[in-house]
Amino acid sequence: MITLKTLIVNAPADLRDTLDGVRGRVTLVRHVAAMRPGEIASPTASAKAAMRAIARRWLALHEEIEAHDRELDRLVRERAPELMQAHGISTMTVAEMLILVGDNPERIHSEGSVLNFVYLARSMRFQILKRRSARRTLWRTGCGLQTIP
Repeated sequence: MITLKTLIVNAPADLRDTLDGVRGRVTLVRHVAAMRPGEIASPTASAKAAMRAIARRWLALHEEIEAHDRELDRLVRERAPELMQAHGISTMTVAEMLILVGDNPERIHSEGSVLNFVYLARSMRFQILKRRSARRTLWRTGCGLQTIP
């Protein structure tokens, strides 16, 4: 999506103005995917072709993600229906809990144990994201420290 938005910002003014009126992320992507660039003989046609290719790929990936989300939701509802009915607990949270508990539900003795597992999963995810961010920062600076574990 970032690449598509960058192309839109840098597109010729007439094309940029046309796309400026389209509201909504998915609507914009579908609009761009339906473009017909024709022969690539101008900057506008070139921008349309590039945007169309990126938009079509984005739509394909978006559909794939939705299919995986539906399958995960089905699996989680099948395995822990009572958790899915609880207010404020999402599919991802229940999936994390099931992954952490694994095949050994005896590890959970109380509600506090469940909270500890969820806290552990979220703090591990935060540490991974923090490392990724630090790694990107070092790569951008060009200081040569590109191998951070």
